[in-house]
Amino acid sequence: MKTIGEQIIMMPHPNKIRGFTLVELLVAMAISSIVLASVAAAYRTQIRTHATQQMVVDMQQNIRGAMYIMQREIRMAGHDPTGLSGASILVADDAVLQFQSDDNEDGDCDDSMEDIRYAMTADGALGRQVSGGLLDPLAENIDAINFVYLDGANPPNVLATPVPESNRSDIRSIQITIVARSGQNLPGLFYQATDDRIYRNQQGAIILDMSAAPDTFRRQLLTAEVRCRNLGL
Repeated sequence: MKTIGEQIIMMPHPNKIRGFTLVELLVAMAISSIVLASVAAAYRTQIRTHATQQMVVDMQQNIRGAMYIMQREIRMAGHDPTGLSGASILVADDAVLQFQSDDNEDGDCDDSMEDIRYAMTADGALGRQVSGGLLDPLAENIDAINFVYLDGANPPNVLATPVPESNRSDIRSIQITIVARSGQNLPGLFYQATDDRIYRNQQGAIILDMSAAPDTFRRQLLTAEVRCRNLGL
């Protein structure tokens, strides 16, 4: 007991100060463990989401860049301002396209960038071959490339592939469909996303069927139609 002025303050006896019981400590530890587990789970989910979003962004940039280049070059197929080069479509198959264009208008297609071929490479990339050179990768991690050839009728008719040489002059537009894949699969933390979809071109034809052998890669389909403005002139 202490006396301060006229006030009397009772001080507890040191032996009577109550601490935490073992049960209280165990309860506090259990609650702390639950909170920490929740924080860790939220953090792991955020990391997974960020990684997935980054893979999707990379895949989109990959496929869009390839599609942009293909549209620009295919649009020039058959460019022959002098009428002397004989620029035309040389190969028109469902997974291979080769064409010429007299870009420098010198009356031939022997110069660089005037003979272009698109096809899949052996290691799963979309390849671009220029003037008989190597089939260099234009876009990595491509699971399917598909070309559909249309004539100038209204509505247009789909030309059977491979389009024979006698019918290639009928081509007026080309539909391009690409299926890109993420660079790696992302192991699931609480669940595993599985791709078992069927991918089709603009005509509804199947170009990639994942339903028979699903995997955990992310994929995106991109399709476009290019009018070959120099064909049929």
